[in-house]
Amino acid sequence: MRLDALRRFFWISGGALLFFCADRLTKLWAEEALAGRDLSFSGNFLRLTLTYNAKLAFSLPFPLAAQVLLSGLLLFVLMWYFTRIHPPKGLWESLAAALIFGGALGNFVDRFFFHEVVDFIAVWKFPVFNLADSFLFLGAVFFLIYEVGGRRKKS
Repeated sequence: MRLDALRRFFWISGGALLFFCADRLTKLWAEEALAGRDLSFSGNFLRLTLTYNAKLAFSLPFPLAAQVLLSGLLLFVLMWYFTRIHPPKGLWESLAAALIFGGALGNFVDRFFFHEVVDFIAVWKFPVFNLADSFLFLGAVFFLIYEVGGRRKKS
């Protein structure tokens, strides 16, 4: 492994660990601070409300063993993709990979150890979510923007 690839690996791993820890800490805070109460901001546009999601993404009903298997498989596929098929080259791509790994790991740990995911952020009429979900979404958006922008520059 070349030095720049090793350095990139450590930056992505460190970022993913940072995002994972932020997710875990906010979930612990939510379980403590929001038990039995909600916090509302801007009317009901933004609410912090504690919920537990024992289902898969978008509340799809799957048995727990299938959820853990699918989540673990997703993590493996992401690691394979970002290390073998498309290693991140620049800052935005590396940030996207760290966000995706950190978010995926945060929800995987919840599902594997606690059999449900802690959700606590409610915005307008969207389903309740957590920081890990936000990290996954932002990472995917950054990655798509980088990919589309990169293809336009090559054309």
